[in-house]
Amino acid sequence: AMLPVIAGAAAQAALAAIGVANVRLKWPNDILVDGRKLAGLIVYARHGATNWVTVGLGVNLDTTPVIKDRDALPSTSVSEHVDSGTPDSWKQDIACHFVDELSKMLDNPASAIETWQGLLLQRPGDTVSIRLASGQMVTGTLVGLSDEGFLRIDENGTERVISGGDIIET
Repeated sequence: AMLPVIAGAAAQAALAAIGVANVRLKWPNDILVDGRKLAGLIVYARHGATNWVTVGLGVNLDTTPVIKDRDALPSTSVSEHVDSGTPDSWKQDIACHFVDELSKMLDNPASAIETWQGLLLQRPGDTVSIRLASGQMVTGTLVGLSDEGFLRIDENGTERVISGGDIIET
């Protein structure tokens, strides 16, 4: 359950390795630089006779997409933050560093989780609004994270655990 958290820490380390500074994480899967979205993570798992998981990291390398959705974060790209290299070299370097860092962090998940929490934009005590998959908006005070990496919020005096959604406001 903590794989998205560990992958976020690994992605930050991979981006830092090629010179991208000021990387922060927006729960649950956005990677930001200076408040603009640089990358995103997706983790897909299948449980059954054979268990497997896929971790995907998408990074804006050379172009900065313009997204018309009013709730979407403004975008950025590696080319806006790194002075040397090319999109092809960044792609290869990010992929290699990401796989290497993810492998190391899986061996030491406690350290990766601590790193991830230090990179998280949202802090306990912050007011957050989350759009759930149903479209429902939930607003409350961030209490922290569960052991699984889910948001724990205080919603009018009642703690609520949110396993998925998109933070709209912080």
